[in-house]
Amino acid sequence: MKKFVAEFFVLRYTISSLAVLFVIILAFSDCGSGGGGSNGGGYDGGIEDGEDGDGGSDGEDGSGVDNGNGGDDGDAVSAPEIEMIDNLWKGDWIFKMGSEYGNEKPVHRVELSPFSISTYLVTQEQYEAVMGYNPSKFKGYNLPVEMVSWYDAVEFCNELSMLAKLEPVYTISDIERDDNYRITGAKVTANRNADGYRLPTEAEWEYACRAGATSAYNTGDKISDYTGWYNGNSEGMTHEVGKKPANAWGLYDMPGNVNEWCWDWYASYSGKEQVDPWGPDSGNSRVMRGGSWANDKDFLRSACRDHGSPSGFGGGQVGFRVVRSTH
Repeated sequence: MKKFVAEFFVLRYTISSLAVLFVIILAFSDCGSGGGGSNGGGYDGGIEDGEDGDGGSDGEDGSGVDNGNGGDDGDAVSAPEIEMIDNLWKGDWIFKMGSEYGNEKPVHRVELSPFSISTYLVTQEQYEAVMGYNPSKFKGYNLPVEMVSWYDAVEFCNELSMLAKLEPVYTISDIERDDNYRITGAKVTANRNADGYRLPTEAEWEYACRAGATSAYNTGDKISDYTGWYNGNSEGMTHEVGKKPANAWGLYDMPGNVNEWCWDWYASYSGKEQVDPWGPDSGNSRVMRGGSWANDKDFLRSACRDHGSPSGFGGGQVGFRVVRSTH
């Protein structure tokens, strides 16, 4: 536009008039400098509920995604690629959940609605691309992210959903953070009809882990080196995602490597047949599934249940994967 204006005046005015024009153009240029934002950074690290982020913009809806921070479009954060497996099974989405062991009983019938699930655990590269930082104990872009609380995991799901222009599943309020910006407390509710990313329910996780198998492990009645990473083969650390064979439905690291946060509050099973269970409405701890590099082999059984405080970080043993409802 400035070029057009300048050419117009060249055609209409004398050389002496151009001196005046030059002064006007300089003044106009100074008005647009500075990027229009307080830091021009393009992303404020996952601010939730409109909290301030080092002077950055809170975004249009106060939900945590910085809509440019006043910077150029080229600085905007884009959603990292999350490989998903759609419609895991073409059958009736019904399975027998649980076992006859401890808190895994009784075995009960569960029917699920179709969903898609990430092929791999969320990696540190993906987490940092969305949240702007990497909290993990064991560093490596293709290692699973860990040292994340349950609250951090649901916040990631919301941020990823908004970057992908999907409707966030969770409403997160009354947020408390530590000095490293990780969430240690919040109130979280879920909209089951939203199309965004979310944590799997405990039932969805077990269904996906089993991949049609009824044996103790998804690789058979006894553990093998192919089952997953645990304290018998991990050498005391996490490993890059996808290094053990996938299960029958193409999912990697379902058992082992890191425990995985699920949506549900932990409670005993009722034993009743259930359809799309999301767990109790309240509780003290959230469900974790799969076992980790530090656990005994029994934790890698498909029905094994663990749980922890939603504000805990798991000491490098807890990560997560994401799902989306497809019904």
